[in-house]
Amino acid sequence: MAKSKEGKYYEDRPCCLCIRMGIANDTPAIFHHTRDGRLGKRGVEGIPLCWEHHVGKLGIHTLGKKAWEKRFKLTEAELLAMCQSE
Repeated sequence: MAKSKEGKYYEDRPCCLCIRMGIANDTPAIFHHTRDGRLGKRGVEGIPLCWEHHVGKLGIHTLGKKAWEKRFKLTEAELLAMCQSE
């Protein structure tokens, strides 16, 4: 299996967005670094996202953060909080 640039996978965790949407997905989730809001600097916290929701056609890196948040009706911070509470 190829690794992400950071080499981080959540092989034991499904995509948090798929879970929220009720989609069964057994694809290993990729570590998505959240942005801390200060000059867009990458944070140390992350969200497990499947390939499609990370870099695919519906991915945050493909659509852009604002369009992705509008499409899925939640912010990156809200999804991070949901993932941390599971």
